[in-house]
Amino acid sequence: MRIAVISDVHEDFDRLQKIFKSIDANGCDSIFCLGDITGYAPEFYDHKPDANACIELIRERAQVIVAGNHDLFLAKRFPTYFPSDLLPPNWFQMSFYERMEFTDNNLWL
Repeated sequence: MRIAVISDVHEDFDRLQKIFKSIDANGCDSIFCLGDITGYAPEFYDHKPDANACIELIRERAQVIVAGNHDLFLAKRFPTYFPSDLLPPNWFQMSFYERMEFTDNNLWL
């Protein structure tokens, strides 16, 4: 059995389509997505982001999907292991730069 593992798509639909063509060409039996389908703040993209298209394609093709830290942030959720009580209640409304300042440049998601 051949398993393809993908992660860190960060809303790059064009690149994701190329990856799936490669997966198909290599005869993979299953696809596991290890998260971060969604991504960065817009100023950090070098491509036109399309989260919805990426999510839809991965839902159609992958047998296993795990939420990454970027995916959880977009859903306004913290990982179960994270002590979210250490962050202010408006964490998800704060800008990238406010989160960086609050955490002294150590944590922004």
